[in-house]
Amino acid sequence: DFVYRQRKHFRMRQNNEDSPLTNERFEALSAANFPFELQKSASIQRSKSSTKKDIIVSLRDPSYKQIMEEYFKKLGPKTNQIEEGKLTEREAVDEVYVILKNKGGRFVRLTNPHNLNDGCVEIDDEEALKKIRNDINRRMESAKRWLHSKSSAKDSSSASKQ
Repeated sequence: DFVYRQRKHFRMRQNNEDSPLTNERFEALSAANFPFELQKSASIQRSKSSTKKDIIVSLRDPSYKQIMEEYFKKLGPKTNQIEEGKLTEREAVDEVYVILKNKGGRFVRLTNPHNLNDGCVEIDDEEALKKIRNDINRRMESAKRWLHSKSSAKDSSSASKQ
């Protein structure tokens, strides 16, 4: 998406990295009032917390974490084998995205990923999808928390009775 790429190139430029955003292009976009940086909404600037409609895309947020761990359990441990009829990571990413999008809020990320109280910044759908995909790909890092929980325990106890 055009806006996402321009913002990415702008951030690269700000960090003194090589960027395809030339001075001429930057000046032309600036003259057209292009929003290079995501603007924090007034509600986020006034308070350190998000609004009820905001969807915090972070495993530190209990609502997001609950949805993600439900899908972690559906996917199970990472293996190199693809089982027919079993949910794939790509399908899980799409399903989680649709669930969150249907909540009707806007996607936000934590300003400080280690602290829920430092406020949030709005992100676009592409960045939210990337975060969901990353969390699903990294699910085994938190497997000790979700892999052997109650619903997984039922599966293993029924398997041991056979």
